[in-house]
Amino acid sequence: MSALVAKAILISLIVGFVTASIKSYIDRVFLVLLMVFILKLPVPQAIPINLLVMSLASYFFYARHEGKLRALPREQLWGAVASAGAGAIIGRLMAIAVGAKALAVLLGLYAIGVGLRLLLVKVVPPAVERRLGSAAYPLAFGWATVTGLVSAGGKPFQVPILVRWLKITPNQAYIFASLATLSAAIGAVLTQLVAGPQAFAGAAAGWALYFFASITVVALVVERFWTPKLQQVVSSIVGPLLVLAGLRLGMAVLR
Repeated sequence: MSALVAKAILISLIVGFVTASIKSYIDRVFLVLLMVFILKLPVPQAIPINLLVMSLASYFFYARHEGKLRALPREQLWGAVASAGAGAIIGRLMAIAVGAKALAVLLGLYAIGVGLRLLLVKVVPPAVERRLGSAAYPLAFGWATVTGLVSAGGKPFQVPILVRWLKITPNQAYIFASLATLSAAIGAVLTQLVAGPQAFAGAAAGWALYFFASITVVALVVERFWTPKLQQVVSSIVGPLLVLAGLRLGMAVLR
C-alpha cells in the first residue's frame, strides 16, 4: 500500500467517524484541514475539493431527509435557499479574488471558532416550539458567505444561534441550517464552475468522489452505534484539536 493511499484511507476514517459522531454530515471542515496537513495540499486547492464533497453530501442529505425539508413552510424553504445561495456566490467570488494566505488565515480562524464552540457552548432547547423568524435569513446569508470562502457551512454556529436567540427547537434549527448549507454548497460549486473551472481540473474531481464515497460509508457504520455520550466525548476531543489546527495554520502564514 502506497503512502498516499494510506493517508487517504486515514483521512476517510477520521472524517467519517467525526462527522457522524457530532452529526455534521455536510459541513466537513475537518476534511479541508486534513487534506492540508496530511496530503499537503495548498489551501486554495483543498477548498474546492471540499466544496465538491459538500455538494455531493448535500444531495445525499436531501435524499435522506426530503420529507423534513419539504415540510418547512414555503417561505422558509425558499428564504433559506435564496439567502444562502446569494451568500455562497459572493463568498466564492471573494475567495477567488484573495490570496492563499488570506484563505489560510480565514480557515484557521474558523477552525478555532468551531473548536471553542464545541468546548464551551451547549445547545439548550426552549420550553416551547416557536415559528422561525425572518432574522434567520441574514444569518443563512452570512454563513453561506463563509461556505463560499473556506467551504465551511457554519452549522456549529447557526444551530445554537437559532436556538438561543430565535427561540426555536434544536430540530428546527438543524433542518433550517442544513437546508441553508445545502444551498450554499451547491451555489459555491456552480459559481466556481463559471468563474474558475480550472479548480476542478485534474485530480480534484477524483479526490472529491473518493472522499464523499468513503466518508459516507464510514459515517453510516458509525451511525449504528451512535449515542449522545459518543457525541459529547468526540466533541471534547475534536474541540482542542481544531483550535490547535487553526493556530498552526496561522503560524504557518506568519513564517
